[in-house]
Parts: sequence; structure tokens; C-alpha cells
Amino acid sequence: MKKLVFTDMDGTLLDHHTYDFAPVLPTIDELKKRNIPLILTTSKTKAEVLWWQKKLQINAPFICENGSALYIPQNYDNLKLLAYPPKDGWHCIVLGKKYDFITTYLESVQEKYGIRGFKTMDIQSIIELTSLDLTQAKLAKKREFSEPFIIDEPELVEILKEEAALFGLNIIEGGRFFHCLGSGANKGAAMGILSSIYRRCDYEVQTIALGDSPNDLPMLEFAQIPIIIPNPSKPNFSYNKAIYAPSPAPKGWVEILKEVLCL
Repeated sequence: MKKLVFTDMDGTLLDHHTYDFAPVLPTIDELKKRNIPLILTTSKTKAEVLWWQKKLQINAPFICENGSALYIPQNYDNLKLLAYPPKDGWHCIVLGKKYDFITTYLESVQEKYGIRGFKTMDIQSIIELTSLDLTQAKLAKKREFSEPFIIDEPELVEILKEEAALFGLNIIEGGRFFHCLGSGANKGAAMGILSSIYRRCDYEVQTIALGDSPNDLPMLEFAQIPIIIPNPSKPNFSYNKAIYAPSPAPKGWVEILKEVLCL
């Protein structure tokens, strides 16, 4: 049985406020010893994920920008990806829409809804809103398929969702921001593609997913073992089939994986 661990990052793997990750490193080492891929499944950009993979010392597939794209390392696990030629060592499967299309739409409605997206924010504003350092804030601006934004009147989001859908776009809520992305993109769909690739290569797969926010729900719904990490900033997020970790990130991430995987 090939176990695949899909994890959100902010508020799930990393401390929601400080981005502390030190407690998870021994567990990541144990996953590597057991040849269990740790698949970062996040709203972060490709540039951010590559930075974090280096920091966490992992080399595995990842899903970025809320399921807008799936990246798989070349020659990884002997997976066959003939339809997706590698570029710079990575196979890329795109589920979302291009960034320029998304930001052009948001710019057309930004005054009506009081929207501020990453494209129009300066680096200092992003640092203040996210507590990222300068390097990570710059990487967060390198977007390809989605736009995080804040909105003056959140009660208008439902109307915005209906309008955006007419343009093939979806609005979802994350831990800190709303996100606009292509309607074909979500974390669960990207998980499904990677799981199918494994199965076509004669692997029997078990999927485990960890998340903390509403934008993680498609991922949790797809997973055979869905896990919610409690996030004090999103206390009402729930899913009736999920297992709940006993603590917030990063401690809760370690505790629940040790229990579920018998690490």
C-alpha cells in the first residue's frame, strides 16, 4: 500500500502566526525513511513551495495555488508522465487559469466590491498582512494561477462568487485571504490526478489529507483519511468525516500523524 500524505501549510504544517516548523522535522524524516511522500498542498506559489521544500529537505510532488497546478519531479517513484514533458526537472499539470486573466477580471470589479489583491499591493503591505519576511513576501508575489485578496465588505463575497462563475472563476476562503482562481482548480481535483497517476503505475494508494481552513475542504472530501488541524483563527471549520488533531499546528500535525501512521 502506497500512502500519500497531502498537507496544507499555513495553520496546518506551520504555525499560523509564526510559521514555526521545527517540531515537524523529525516526523518528516520518519516519512522519508518509510518512503511516504509529503505532498505540500497549498495556496502558496510554486516559488514559495520550492523554497519551503528546500527548508524542509523534501523532494516530492506538490500542489500549489489552491489546486491550480500539480508539479511532479522528473523520474519520481517511476511514475509515467509521457503526456507532460518535464521542464527544469518538473512535470506540470495545470488545472487553473492564467494569472493575467484572473487579475484582469478582479481589476474590473475591484471598485464595486472594494477588493485589494496581491498584484496591487506593495511588498510592505503583504508583509504586514501575512507576517512573512521580505524573501517570502517576494516569492508570494510570483503568482501564476490565482490571486489572494481582501475585500472591504465580506458579506458581498457570495454575490462576487456568482459573478465570477460567469467568467469560469471561483472564489474560495483561505486562512487569511479570499482567493480567486479558475473554476477547474481545487486541491481535491489535483489530489485525484496524482492518485490516478500512481494507480495507473500499478500502485495501490491510500490518501491522507491534513487541513485547517474552508479551502481545504475539497482535499479532505477526497481523502480516505481526512484530518483537521484546529486553527484558533478559524474555530468553526469542520467536516463530519474528519479526524481532529488534539492541538494547533505544528504540534497537532505531529501528534495526529504519529497516531494515524503509527510512526
